[in-house]
Amino acid sequence: MRNCVKRHWKILSISAILSSIGIFGAFTLPDRSTQASQPQTQSPKPQIPDPPIPELSAIDRQKFVTLQLKFQRQQWQKLDLGDRLQRVAQEFMGDPYRANLLDQSNREQPFVSLHEFDCVLFLETVLALTSTLSSADTETKIFPEIQRYRYRDGKLEDYCSRLHYFSDWVLDNQRRGLIKDIGTVPLKQSLNFMSQNWKKYSPIVKNPSLKNCIQTTESALTQKLQAGQLNYIPIEDLRAQTGKLRSGDLIGLVTNLKGLDVTHSGFLYRKGSQTPAGLLHASQRSGIKISPNLEQYVRGVDGAIGIIVARPIEPSSSPRVEGLGNP
Repeated sequence: MRNCVKRHWKILSISAILSSIGIFGAFTLPDRSTQASQPQTQSPKPQIPDPPIPELSAIDRQKFVTLQLKFQRQQWQKLDLGDRLQRVAQEFMGDPYRANLLDQSNREQPFVSLHEFDCVLFLETVLALTSTLSSADTETKIFPEIQRYRYRDGKLEDYCSRLHYFSDWVLDNQRRGLIKDIGTVPLKQSLNFMSQNWKKYSPIVKNPSLKNCIQTTESALTQKLQAGQLNYIPIEDLRAQTGKLRSGDLIGLVTNLKGLDVTHSGFLYRKGSQTPAGLLHASQRSGIKISPNLEQYVRGVDGAIGIIVARPIEPSSSPRVEGLGNP
């Protein structure tokens, strides 16, 4: 579930999941008894306009240009992907945390912000931006890249096509070869937090039928987890395993809260061979920051039982995404 929490619980604005789905009007077929007496004319086929190509805001466009120049001048493309991700993520240090950013529009869209984030949005933005900069693409490429990571099969359809649960996000992106789970122990959890707390999600309150597709997603995801398809590192093994982790690895804090998988996320941070590793993340209190000791941070979060670790894989090319200006 796409939420980030403060330390010592307090689930942050659990309505952090968004958007409404399209509603299609009903229609009726013409009555055949009247149709025969009417002259047969062929109406021109209505032209459905393509959705507008998203654009960055002025402040985000300037941020993109600045990062693009820095990326090229300092030759970050020569770095390993994990180090590239870490370099890009550090460029947002001090930028503010803001909840519910994906709930600002009346329809699902590939929202991008380069100046304020929640914890999962921070991961997706850095991944999409790093891919765009690495391939020397224009700023508009970030939108299909965001879509590729954020939605099931990389296809934006509606509210339920969003990968709301972090474990679902990891499994779907891993299946498509974008990341790799490097945990050690199967995460066998049952998930139903969203459907059980649906009144806290404004999109579901506005359209209660969404509860059905959320329950279907939770049921399918629970089956995958119970089958051992996703691993994590238990909190008691963190010290032994942290040395094997790399800069830019994606970290999700696993919780013992009933029906939920992860409460917070970020990037593993390393400075050279420095140990211990840290967490580079969007903190509710402090915005984008580095918590210098990952193990200490995880142990300080009530209910945390370990971490999911997913390693990004160098993307070969982006799939074609409809409606975002791709040829």
